Amino acid sequence: EESFLNSEAESELKEIIVKSLNRFEYLILVYYLKGYSYRELSDIFNKNEKAVDNALQRIRKKLLLVLDK
Repeated sequence: EESFLNSEAESELKEIIVKSLNRFEYLILVYYLKGYSYRELSDIFNKNEKAVDNALQRIRKKLLLVLDK
């Protein structure tokens, strides 16, 4: 039962994240959570490190707003 509840909560959280972020932000978040560095992310997405940093800042702000409700 506890495993099911954890799985359900995880699904709900993922749904909230997907709805809140654009595709680029979502992919940046996924790779960042896997442990990729800003440099690696900038290489993967062909963006400069500042663009990656800006995306992560937007992600933090959006998720704080959504999860704070």
